[in-house]
Amino acid sequence: MDPPAMLTPQRLFAVCIVLLAAVQAGQILADPLGEQFLVDTSAAYGRADSGTKTPAAAFNGTAYLVTWQDKRNRQWDIYAARMLPDGRVVATAGIPISLAVGPQQNPAVASDGKGFLVVWEDQRSGMRWNVYAARVDSSGHVMDTAGILLRSLNGDKRSPAVAYGEGSYLVTWDEYYGSRNIGAALVDTAGQVSEGIEVCAAPDVQGSPAVAFGDSIYLVAWNDARNSGRAQVYAARITQSGILLDSGGFPVLLLTTRRSCHQSHTTVRTSSSLGRRAQF
Repeated sequence: MDPPAMLTPQRLFAVCIVLLAAVQAGQILADPLGEQFLVDTSAAYGRADSGTKTPAAAFNGTAYLVTWQDKRNRQWDIYAARMLPDGRVVATAGIPISLAVGPQQNPAVASDGKGFLVVWEDQRSGMRWNVYAARVDSSGHVMDTAGILLRSLNGDKRSPAVAYGEGSYLVTWDEYYGSRNIGAALVDTAGQVSEGIEVCAAPDVQGSPAVAFGDSIYLVAWNDARNSGRAQVYAARITQSGILLDSGGFPVLLLTTRRSCHQSHTTVRTSSSLGRRAQF
């Protein structure tokens, strides 16, 4: 008989993580004196080292959809779960949103009050990063299992953000075509994608956009280094039909001193939609 494997600190830590997750899910009933416990052998426990991160969430008036990147399949994929207002999680194993070849990561999500639109960075092409999207209905059914490619031009598209506004979602991202700029596209509730919108192509680097909708206008905000490489926050308005009202954007805050020149987070919010926080 082979000798038992040594319980190293790393293995002990992994066991503790699995047991803690089972206790939180109600799958372990512990004795109050801590002397014995019962493990639910019908439950399937995930790999402790699978990895989940970069969550995003939206509410449709009835339930939340929480989405994240997940490494249970040894590459980063996009998963989600429905959560009810009382805290109950529906489909605790997660809903696979995208299991395409290559990594998918950094999801964002918004709701039209019924279903949801999940967007993410995707490298299924093998070289370039693109932004993909998928619609999820109110029951958690993924309507676009292959994903919707939002823009197919050369260059990397990353850091997506999304907001819903009376008929269509606006998805925005930063893109690299020799310089790093801000792009966007409208996606309607049928999954149709508009022509791309060049939100900002100013000199130097623009990145990590956020977006919100209110008073019939989308507002996109981003980090911008056009002024001698110093990070500032710029913004631009876009109509519901995709018309850019502020070509190149405008500064949200004019910087006058070197001490105040660093802004590293961009967040946009309205009373009806929540923008995604991003870091530059």
